[in-house]
Amino acid sequence: MSSISPLSRLEDDKESRLTYDIMSDALTMKARTSMLAFTRAMNPNFRINWHHVRICQALDRFVRGEISRLMIFVQPQVGKSELVSRHLPAFIFGHDPDHRIISATYGDSFASEFNIDVQRVMESDDYKTLFPRARIAEIGMEGRWVRNSSRFDIVGQRGRYHSVGVGGSLTGKTGYTLIIDDPVKSDEDVRSPTYREKQWRWFKTVARTRLRRDGQGHIPRILLTMTRWHHDDLAARILAEAKANPNIPQWTIVSFPALRETLEDQLDPRALDEPLWPEMVSKEDCEELKADSRTWNSLYQQRPAPEKGQILNREWWRFYGGPGQPKLPLELQKYIQSWDLTFTEGPSTDFVVGQVWARKGADKYLIDQFRGRAGFKKQTEAIQRLSAQYPGATGKYIEKAANGHAIQETLRTSIAGIILVPPKGSKIVRAEAVASQVEAGNVWLPDPSIAPWVTAFIEECAEFPFGKNDDQVDAFSQAVIQLTDSKPTTVVPISITGPSKWTKY
Repeated sequence: MSSISPLSRLEDDKESRLTYDIMSDALTMKARTSMLAFTRAMNPNFRINWHHVRICQALDRFVRGEISRLMIFVQPQVGKSELVSRHLPAFIFGHDPDHRIISATYGDSFASEFNIDVQRVMESDDYKTLFPRARIAEIGMEGRWVRNSSRFDIVGQRGRYHSVGVGGSLTGKTGYTLIIDDPVKSDEDVRSPTYREKQWRWFKTVARTRLRRDGQGHIPRILLTMTRWHHDDLAARILAEAKANPNIPQWTIVSFPALRETLEDQLDPRALDEPLWPEMVSKEDCEELKADSRTWNSLYQQRPAPEKGQILNREWWRFYGGPGQPKLPLELQKYIQSWDLTFTEGPSTDFVVGQVWARKGADKYLIDQFRGRAGFKKQTEAIQRLSAQYPGATGKYIEKAANGHAIQETLRTSIAGIILVPPKGSKIVRAEAVASQVEAGNVWLPDPSIAPWVTAFIEECAEFPFGKNDDQVDAFSQAVIQLTDSKPTTVVPISITGPSKWTKY
């Protein structure tokens, strides 16, 4: 650490010594008060990205007691454990040698590794210079001072550190701070209801019960940092409990999607669709990872959806046009467009979605889709373009909201059949109204091999109503309702070879 390195590294003259002394004092003070500066001081090779700054700002508040419940969600292999499990405990002991910490992760051996790493930090000369009171027991020290791979004591103080695998025993152990880092080892584990219930029971009846106050300013604090694996994982259950009972401590959440999807987080410096840390996971890497949509949305975007879906089950959809699948029927009935519009254009606005649907008997077929962020002018152009491409889709159903009235007035003389639809019930009610038709196999989608955007469509439906977006769901439910309620008027078949090339994703 440069602030406490030997003076011999500088030129041996008064001016250099004075400059060094000033730098030494300032940097040492910074390392004593800032988690980020402390981590860099202990590990000069630690590469800092903007999300590490955000994490450390939250950890500083946690150490000061301004936050008593903190969750940090981030993709794998981007440095969270270096901060939370290897350096935070040492930083806490430096400020408070009487503190007691319980640290847990998915297995005993991994927990022991974190324990040893914390000891190495606290054994360093730099650390001893920064925090001389936080001295850990020497190996082989007799008496009441203990040091091994699962526990160490702060010599001459009341401080103590215990590490344990999630699910392990904490009988007789107490703490003021509980740190849980990656409680889940694998997808196979977390997909087991028995495993998830066991974790939850351990947290409620073992880990949380070991936290206490001591009458000297120590209040129970919990930090959970993890990659989201499942919609019913430990974080989800804890948050559901807090939501159901506003009288218990509420949680501060710091979450980083691998690719930025919206501009809601004003502290996120990235442009839309920019990776979290391009040096570690590039945009090209992200595009490859997206192929497994469920894993991508949970481990990388930190928004896991139910494996099968909440209202619209992933396994219900039927497909046409792919290898070994039926072709799109030629004699279709009642072609329509269904549009979900928005008021304004911008990177943080909702998407505009326009879909072409048709029916044959009880079956409904999604033919094509436009999806993009578009202002008023681009919305009218998209409707005109889709109408020109599919002239048989005579009815253009637009929800009676957003730009609906203005679009209708603007296009009335050039585009026939624009119909404003008053929404019946909430978005959830409308989705539930058509879910039975999907389950019955009466809703067909173009196979993703001919329409790659269908993968995102299915994922949005599966995540609904808890996903980031619902524009495709709204257009879909509106279309199926209209096709169900309308009479089966036969129209002249139009040439359709599959979803159009102009579709935006």
